[in-house]
Amino acid sequence: MTETAADHKGGNGSALRFQSLPARQLAAGSIIKAPDGSAAEITDVRWEQDDYGNDLQAVVQRKDGGTLRVSAAATVELAKAPKAAPASQVPAPPSSDAAEAPLPLIPAEEGTPEAVVANAAAAHGGHDAVQHLAAKLSRGLNLKSGANLRDVQALALVLFVELDDQENAVAVSRLITELPFDGNPGRWTPVAHCLALTHYIARTNGDTAEAARLAELLRVPDGAETDPLRAKLGAMLRQRSLNEPNLYDKEIERTRAAGERQSELEWRVLRLNILLELLAHGGSETFDDPELLRRISNELTAIRAAG
Repeated sequence: MTETAADHKGGNGSALRFQSLPARQLAAGSIIKAPDGSAAEITDVRWEQDDYGNDLQAVVQRKDGGTLRVSAAATVELAKAPKAAPASQVPAPPSSDAAEAPLPLIPAEEGTPEAVVANAAAAHGGHDAVQHLAAKLSRGLNLKSGANLRDVQALALVLFVELDDQENAVAVSRLITELPFDGNPGRWTPVAHCLALTHYIARTNGDTAEAARLAELLRVPDGAETDPLRAKLGAMLRQRSLNEPNLYDKEIERTRAAGERQSELEWRVLRLNILLELLAHGGSETFDDPELLRRISNELTAIRAAG
């Protein structure tokens, strides 16, 4: 990925290097370049959703007390917050989010959700992202925590998309795919992503009954509105979003042309999630099932080829 050196200095006196990344990569501990060119450490990120659970914008809390609002479709300039090193040590080279200092993997009892995660980690002992996510989840899975649900979805996605490990991807996804819709779009989004992922796996493996069951679970929020007028309006807006989805064409083309390979792959993963959900919803007036299957296959090929 193309990096740009900043004039700002980190806590250890080194110059920060900013990367152009999708807004969905915003996370506490990173440093964001604000619109005025200043740099500020992020302490918290909260996503605001529309009525269907789609992320609209991130509310970013800065360490200096300020707040930034960033569109979900935006590109932002981010740098990792450098950690001060002891004077007797040479600072380690910068690392990716997935390859930060490894967390200890806490042993799990057989038959628990943590054991499912541990099994996935054992199958891919050399993969940094799997080990990092598994270590976080091994501390205990809280199904009421949006952060835990997002970690489960991220782990399932890595297992399937990068490693083509369908068995462990499905096992990890099942930790949350049976959760009922509780009316909270933020908590439902990672559940919906896992439902769409496992629907695709079941469908491509010829398990039509399981694929149909998962698709039905995914569509539960579509019928949650009890007011007839609001339900009718919601159906119209939902169909429009299915017919005119944001597939990040401009962002992918821009990063591809600039040679920013890692950033391009991150945009492609976002596109893949949307295509999987469109397929589980039954397609749209714009994209029928064969076209969606073709596009999904293309994205998987493009992402895996870079592995």
